[in-house]
Amino acid sequence: MQKFNSKVLRKEREAGGFTLQSFAEALKTHSSQKASKAQVWSWERLGVQPGGSYLMAISKVLDKPIEYFLTGGK
Repeated sequence: MQKFNSKVLRKEREAGGFTLQSFAEALKTHSSQKASKAQVWSWERLGVQPGGSYLMAISKVLDKPIEYFLTGGK
């Protein structure tokens, strides 16, 4: 299993103009689970891997394939 690249998430979130809070809110519209500012922070800063439904939501919100976040943005 490939490891989630937290640096790529942060770069793409910021490039998309999202704050931690606004990104968490955007994820809520694409996931059956509720995301929080603290969760997004832990994915980016602590390297915590988001679950599958969150990965799909991240992919949709940032308009990038899931693999993009698993391969370091390549």
